[in-house]
Amino acid sequence: MVQLLLVDDDPEVRELLSYALRGSGYDVVVAEDGVFALALLKSDPPDLMLLDLDMPGLTGEAFVAACRRTPRWANVPVLLLSGREDVASVAVALGAAGYLQKPYRVNEVRRMIRALTDQLPRAKERR
Repeated sequence: MVQLLLVDDDPEVRELLSYALRGSGYDVVVAEDGVFALALLKSDPPDLMLLDLDMPGLTGEAFVAACRRTPRWANVPVLLLSGREDVASVAVALGAAGYLQKPYRVNEVRRMIRALTDQLPRAKERR
């Protein structure tokens, strides 16, 4: 099963997306901020991280920077899900695998996840 890490400070977003993605057959781990997400990464790294940019404590940019400095997590693809107008340029600057600007449709998220995880050998092994 493909494992996703969903990091967003909005509880409604976490609930809606995690419910929808679990219903689509994904193993979804949720975190309300970057600090908690980094703690979760100490176990088995996910196949893909879905990340909001504007969060208290540790921003999405800082979270990605911390991940990139850690070899075990450095190559885990990141899909940015943000309401920021500059999400496209931030995605390029961070080397994100993709982005969707809020508001987005759950089907768009599913489609993007599928496209990204289809390229990952580890994710294919878990299916």
